[in-house]
Amino acid sequence: MQVQVPLVTKSVGRTPDSPRRGLSFLPLAALCLAAGAAVGHAQTASENYGNVDTWLGQGNASVTGPQALRDNACVPTASANGLSYVEAYQLFVSKPDPFTVSPNDYTAVNALITSMGTTTGGTTTSGQMNGLKTYLGAGGANPAPNIKLSGQVSPMEVAGVNGLTGFYGGGVNGGIAMRNENPTAQFMAHALSQNSGLEMGIAWGSVSGGAFTAAGGHEVTVTSINMSGGSGTIGILDPWGTEVGGHAGSSATVELLSVTTVTITGRGSFLQVTYPDLYVGPDEPSTSFFAGGGKTGIIVDTAVQSVPDGGTTSVIFGSAAFGLMAWRRRLA
Repeated sequence: MQVQVPLVTKSVGRTPDSPRRGLSFLPLAALCLAAGAAVGHAQTASENYGNVDTWLGQGNASVTGPQALRDNACVPTASANGLSYVEAYQLFVSKPDPFTVSPNDYTAVNALITSMGTTTGGTTTSGQMNGLKTYLGAGGANPAPNIKLSGQVSPMEVAGVNGLTGFYGGGVNGGIAMRNENPTAQFMAHALSQNSGLEMGIAWGSVSGGAFTAAGGHEVTVTSINMSGGSGTIGILDPWGTEVGGHAGSSATVELLSVTTVTITGRGSFLQVTYPDLYVGPDEPSTSFFAGGGKTGIIVDTAVQSVPDGGTTSVIFGSAAFGLMAWRRRLA
């Protein structure tokens, strides 16, 4: 990764460990909890990615293009992982596969790179959402008419201020329920409780005296949230994976991020995430643009891919189940 980051889109990723394939949802059924509800001021929900056959990594050799493109392909890769969960869950509950072809391979990542307009500078949020619509549309690479798209984008990102220039891009096309608001724990918990694919965009940077300055970003797939009173944890599947020679790895890995709430003057409250101190990622050892070594960022957007009514009878696996696993953004 480069030390200086062109702030044109979203970024790269992070994490150690390797995925486990082919784990069944069924052995964990006894651990099922009430679907990820917000009880009082608590937001708790989770999804089991153990039955997703392949945890796709942005640095995999099957991702078409130069190394610089793979290192900045976190958005399409995280999105493909989210779509793969939706497919695995729908099949698990004996519902029809919502996709024409499975999104759980690098053919999907490469198609999303094209439809999202991903470059060696990353992917914009509007590029992500519009690209998903193209990919899933009737004339797209993987028609899936029952998949609905929604999300949140911070007005600060849309305005392109405080170092966020180029993160958002152009407008979001019709048919996408995009909310112009700072991402919230409630929104993410609801998406997880519905067994939707959920990705979040993190803008790395610093908050000082109520002011935020961005210095890059990353996209990850969200697997769990456990928050109360504005703090807690968010579990992620990180497409950066285990770094190889300073570059993204071949498969995604899991992490548990700590979360607090921070207020930015004139911009409202944001969820602020911190990677574990043990994390070794693309910025090590000389930069602080990414979340390695306990560094922080704020969540500036979310993206959801859902099947209507797909989660009301769901089996949701809580934090106990995630104890069986090790426990997203653009720009480089």
